[in-house]
Amino acid sequence: MTAWGPTSPKILAAACAALLSSPVLAQSVDCAKAGRLVKEGAQKGDDRGDEEIALYNEAIGLCPQMAEAYYNLGVLYHRIGREQEAISSLEKALALRDDHLFRLALGNVHLDKGRLDDARREYNLAKGQNSKSAKIALALAVLADREGRTEEVFNNLTSALAIDPSDPNVLFNLAAFHDRQDELGEAISYYERAIRADPTHFDSHYFLGLALKRAGRLEEAQKALQRAVEIHPAEGKGYEALGVLYEAMKDYDKAEIALRRASDLGPDNVQVIINLANVLNAKKQYQKAAEFGEKAVGKAPKNSLAHSTLGSALLHLGQYDRAEKALRESLKLDASDPIAHNNLAVLLKQLGRQKEAEQELAVAERLELTPEEKPPAPAE
Repeated sequence: MTAWGPTSPKILAAACAALLSSPVLAQSVDCAKAGRLVKEGAQKGDDRGDEEIALYNEAIGLCPQMAEAYYNLGVLYHRIGREQEAISSLEKALALRDDHLFRLALGNVHLDKGRLDDARREYNLAKGQNSKSAKIALALAVLADREGRTEEVFNNLTSALAIDPSDPNVLFNLAAFHDRQDELGEAISYYERAIRADPTHFDSHYFLGLALKRAGRLEEAQKALQRAVEIHPAEGKGYEALGVLYEAMKDYDKAEIALRRASDLGPDNVQVIINLANVLNAKKQYQKAAEFGEKAVGKAPKNSLAHSTLGSALLHLGQYDRAEKALRESLKLDASDPIAHNNLAVLLKQLGRQKEAEQELAVAERLELTPEEKPPAPAE
């Protein structure tokens, strides 16, 4: 069984203020041209940041009083991780015009860097300027979550929903809130509403798939995750979740295909390597499973599951000395793993060490190893 749990949706993806594409300032020929440059920059794709920066800087050179150019530049710098330049640009925008969107964007920079007091100050100032902004209510929910204020998170999310009931980010984050409270029915309902609001919302499809899997609705989960990877085929976590789902459905061939794709997209993702080794174990391709187990151990020598997976493959290959070493190392790192205890019991029985085997089996049973998790004994 793959040791992989559902990923908790993060509350919340920071509410990013949208780029301004229609500057209002056009009092001269130069400012009119600058406005066109800002609009052109706002239409660039996320992978063309250098071109955007050049356009905004050219606009500022033509029309230094154009606050929108500084604002867009600040949002872009934030997106690409240039924090100080983001703050400088946004403060220049605010010096030219005190706008709630500018303060929201500045608050987002502070939030992402963990400066929660500064973020709250900017968000509250923004709210004072526009109390009917769903983005600001959503940002305040983000902040409350970082501060561990669960009730405040919910209150701000419901306020955001009341302001804009069709905002997919608000709906997604309400779903994520209920998901984290293990309120699966509510979570699924809000994920579905977010998808209706924006059918291309990757996170809604992805986390809907995970929630449906936890609810035992595997075929629906498959459809949701399949749609997620169609929306973002370069996002490895979608393929990983799909592979784990296929394993739960005992469709090991599809599980292997999905996990190999996830591994191609994220070759350093140790959990994907472990999952792939477990699927190969299930397919009785023990030599390949052992190779992936070795790879996982090499990348993460302190990962108990990597050792446990390797030990399982080696057990089935009859390499008992190596298998015992791997399983004991796994239990040294995490003594609460029932699968490792059970596999060690099987191994010890194969070696005729009956008393030790019984002890390990008793531990495994005490840790509530389910029949589905219990691997078959290697053929003699």
